Amino acid sequence: MFVSMYLTPCYAADYVDRKNAQQGFFTKDGSYIPPKTHYFPNGTPYFKKIRPGTDGSTYQFNDLVEKLELPKNPNKEAPIEIPENAKLNFFGTDWECKRGYIKSGESCDEVKIPENAKLDIKGTHWVCLRGFRRQNNMCEKFEIPENAKLTFNGKDWECIKGFRQVASLCAEINIPENAKLNFTGTGWDCNYGYIQDQDTCRKVIIPPNAKLNFVGTGWECHHGYLQQQDACIKISIPENAKLNFMGYDWECKKGFYREEDGCIVDVAQ
Repeated sequence: MFVSMYLTPCYAADYVDRKNAQQGFFTKDGSYIPPKTHYFPNGTPYFKKIRPGTDGSTYQFNDLVEKLELPKNPNKEAPIEIPENAKLNFFGTDWECKRGYIKSGESCDEVKIPENAKLDIKGTHWVCLRGFRRQNNMCEKFEIPENAKLTFNGKDWECIKGFRQVASLCAEINIPENAKLNFTGTGWDCNYGYIQDQDTCRKVIIPPNAKLNFVGTGWECHHGYLQQQDACIKISIPENAKLNFMGYDWECKKGFYREEDGCIVDVAQ
């Protein structure tokens, strides 16, 4: 029952057309259809395409019929003159140049594409091919040094993994002992259990009752021990107390409260 009540206002036989619903449009006979908004029972707006009604002055929105005073298309009486290499736009209210042409006054001029170039995604300008750069309205090839490759967009170069850019060259990365290339391949990281010390990797010194931390570049005390400078000291737990959840301090058991270094019976409970 709930689903039926919710779906009935949607008129699922029609389809959503947000662009027309938000902007409105002109029909073939030159009448303007304004944008329309309707709402679900919960107040959420939804858009659906307006359809012509059965008579000339009535327009139908699914099974909702309204009288609309519609502005007229200014181009209805005077047909649109379409120049060579042009076409009607999406709404049929004006003309636009075809792909490969650009508007110049009342005509469409061809886009002049130089060697080693192509039309851009809009088709109104040109861009250089991969491996070429734009210089003086031309596309000139650029040199890719040894141990390098084109970037993702093809407009420049970058060093391959294991090399880093030095001026206009790619120099090999010197990886010290107990290290490895980093994720990007443009530097190095020390192995697990080692820490960087200038241009080398030295081993992490782990004191008694400690372990390597999660990232492996330092150490942390075991559960029940507390770090004091470079050592791990066992936590002294008083009577009627226990280690806390993190394991680096103590807390009183239920029915007791903390006072200085001990746990006192909570007489209020």
